Amino acid sequence: MAVTGMKAVMSGIADALDARKAAAEAVALDTARKGVRMFQQRQLSGDHVPDGRAVADTAAKKQKAIAFAKAKQGGAPVTAFGEKWINRSLRAARSVFADAGADNESVYFHLYHTMSYGVYLELADNRRFAVIEPIVRSLAPQFLEKVKKIYAP
Repeated sequence: MAVTGMKAVMSGIADALDARKAAAEAVALDTARKGVRMFQQRQLSGDHVPDGRAVADTAAKKQKAIAFAKAKQGGAPVTAFGEKWINRSLRAARSVFADAGADNESVYFHLYHTMSYGVYLELADNRRFAVIEPIVRSLAPQFLEKVKKIYAP
């Protein structure tokens, strides 16, 4: 039996909203993946200081790490994404993940740390080494524009 009248209209509206919600969630997932790729390109590439577990001479490693840190502590202007953290073991850099979703009231993507000291890495020295927040801020306008196009006729 075919649905007609008000039930058909309400069913059509629900279907249209479900389709838009699915499209918005796909945009959020795509943006989250892009954020992780940007983070990995920035943070996992380039210099890092090994943690010294594989080398017996930890004193020399410690001095090398201190020298590297001092070289990066200058008063150089902060770039759009700040300076990279000093990667001692790369564990913190590998512990950044993203997720995304949509519900009846919101569409979102998250980029986050799973290390206990991840907040420190982002907030230390007046956010000089922040990487995650600037990436999210750079992706936000593009994300919002795409979501607006989905929900606006």
